[in-house]
Amino acid sequence: MNSIHTTVGGALDRARRLPADFVRAGRGPLTLGIAATLIGLALVPPAPARADLSPDPAVTRLQVVLTNIHIYNARDWGSGELKLNVVLREDGGGPAPLASMRYAFDADSGEDVSLERVFPATGDTMVNGVSPDGGLPVAAGHRYFVGADMTESDSASSDEDLGDVVVYMDQTNDWGVGTHTVRGTKLPSEDPADYALTFEIRRVRLPDLRPADVKVDDLPGSPKKRICVPVQNTEGGIAGPFDVALTIDGSVPPNGRITVPGLAPGQATDACIETELASGSHEVKAIVNGLRQAIEQNETNNVSTKSVKVAAATPTPTPSQADLTVSAIKVRGQLPDGKDDCRDGKNDVAVVVKNAGTAEAGAFTVRLTVDAETGEAVEESVKGLEAGKEREIRFDDVKLKKGDHTLSAVADAENAVAESDEANNALEVGARCRDAS
Repeated sequence: MNSIHTTVGGALDRARRLPADFVRAGRGPLTLGIAATLIGLALVPPAPARADLSPDPAVTRLQVVLTNIHIYNARDWGSGELKLNVVLREDGGGPAPLASMRYAFDADSGEDVSLERVFPATGDTMVNGVSPDGGLPVAAGHRYFVGADMTESDSASSDEDLGDVVVYMDQTNDWGVGTHTVRGTKLPSEDPADYALTFEIRRVRLPDLRPADVKVDDLPGSPKKRICVPVQNTEGGIAGPFDVALTIDGSVPPNGRITVPGLAPGQATDACIETELASGSHEVKAIVNGLRQAIEQNETNNVSTKSVKVAAATPTPTPSQADLTVSAIKVRGQLPDGKDDCRDGKNDVAVVVKNAGTAEAGAFTVRLTVDAETGEAVEESVKGLEAGKEREIRFDDVKLKKGDHTLSAVADAENAVAESDEANNALEVGARCRDAS
């Protein structure tokens, strides 16, 4: 019969107190029956106590495939059952395992029991709600172990300890990746365990999202820059949606976080934003999957940084152009004040035109209109006007009747001159004429 439980027997807790080298190759108990295969396992002193699950990013993710158990001594066959407890722990990481499972079965001495059980899997207990789909995340500088203990129980006696197995994993032994057949020991006698466990430690098939070099390019005709980072899924798992944050000097601009819908194995994409960069030096950083939306094989290779120096903007020179304005309209040599400006009949009018621009104006026309009646408009041609200069354009014998009038003048009435300001070419004044006598 099979059943999965969440508790771990006391025998395994005793196994955690064994010397770190109790499973070293060549020791007497490990050469009895099935030999212990511990190729490449580097065993170091226990690490200081710390949290159950490291907050450090995972350098890889592991899972265990429990393949086979060989039973040397099943004790009371037919009257009880065997219980195998398996845990994944961080060495020195506190009392709670990162993952735990229990497998209950019946077997006789000398039998091989095929398991083919992936651990951790759905239904196993995981610390802090970590998903078993991602295996066990392991961090650089930490040490972990696979531990197992087995007991035999029946109705007539208390559980009997059949022994403990522990295999350590860290960077020095490539996290123990490979197949191991281990016959552990029993405490306190240190006699060989009554079983040998065969299992494989392997990396979980997951995506690995890696950013390439950040690229910063100019946008023609814009003060903004285009900032892009190529991101590739370099491993065999499919990546679901994930975020890319592009930061400038440690801050994320308003549009600086992009959501990528996913990447198939080997697929790549560019994550880009457009933003302004002030002149000076900047650190532009791309952080891929910073919100941990996608489960990755390796979380330590998700950052790409680039130093950027932005030159001060060079002012665009303004082209030299003329700018014609009408600065005054004079009647009979005086500026009109609306009281006694002209006589009923013919009057001399002068229009004062100024070139307020930075370039000489070519030939243009000045138009004078009385009371907005186009039939009363008169024009004079001007050969040109130098920049900054002013000239009076005379209109002789302009007919004005007794009463109030509006005089309007326009410089460059035919729009012959290209000007820096085309909206300041006109002026309008009021004048009052009295009787001719």
